[in-house]
Amino acid sequence: MSKFFHASELIIAVAFFFTSCASAVPKLSLEQQILPPAEAVHWELSDWAGLKTLSYTGRTDPVCLYALSLNLRTEGLEFVFTPSPTDINAEMKSLKTSVFAEHNNLTAAINATPYASRKLSYLINRSHAPRDVSGLYIYDNHEISSPVPYFDALYLLYDGSWQMDSQENIPAGTRWAVGGFHIFLRDGINEGGSHIRYPRTAVGFSKDMKTMFLLVVDGRQRDCAGMTTEELGEWMLWMGASHGINMDGGGSSTLVLREKGRLRMLNSPVHRTKPGQERAVANHIGFRLPGQME
Repeated sequence: MSKFFHASELIIAVAFFFTSCASAVPKLSLEQQILPPAEAVHWELSDWAGLKTLSYTGRTDPVCLYALSLNLRTEGLEFVFTPSPTDINAEMKSLKTSVFAEHNNLTAAINATPYASRKLSYLINRSHAPRDVSGLYIYDNHEISSPVPYFDALYLLYDGSWQMDSQENIPAGTRWAVGGFHIFLRDGINEGGSHIRYPRTAVGFSKDMKTMFLLVVDGRQRDCAGMTTEELGEWMLWMGASHGINMDGGGSSTLVLREKGRLRMLNSPVHRTKPGQERAVANHIGFRLPGQME
């Protein structure tokens, strides 16, 4: 089977989803851009050294945004990715982001690469089901899924540095690679477009690549419209990023954080029109930091 839906299945799925959710989406024309406020961003300290948090709900615009700012030079920082299963014949096995974080005792985690299911179960929230990654995924120097030429990816090298590039241009020294959709912010230039607002998951970096930003934007809800990638670029710039890539979004968008020893879902993902329903996805990006600050 192809790693992508058959056209007929995709049309049915999309038609069902948007028909059932239409009444929940705020009526906001694309001419009315959702832009960040004029005042400077205010990050909150977290329970962890090297990690800050941001929660922003618009006063007038339907914005619901949640983000983490991670100092990549923090001593003891360790990244964790989703392994390929050995008990089923599939690239990946679906798992909720919160479960992935709990099983691996992570500080935080976010959903990652677009994916496809082998039957019309994409809208059915099944954990431990076969999933095929739509694009590049390299786990500890082992290629799980091959590149899609027109998509981009995140690369974590053996020397601990991060890069963003086309899935066709795998940097030398790559140990981990996590495919996304497209780079929308490059060297401080907003290259985003997209005339549709979706819930979004994005990963960004500061100009010097020493700070990572993990961001989710809720959508398909009465007070949360989602964003275009152009709007996403403006908000990433406001947060302090100079580089950003759009990851799997929609009902998959999930960001979890461990606070006071317990994991908390920061955003409210929408699965099958129900806010707060977390979806089981193909893979994730997570990290551990040394013990919580007192």
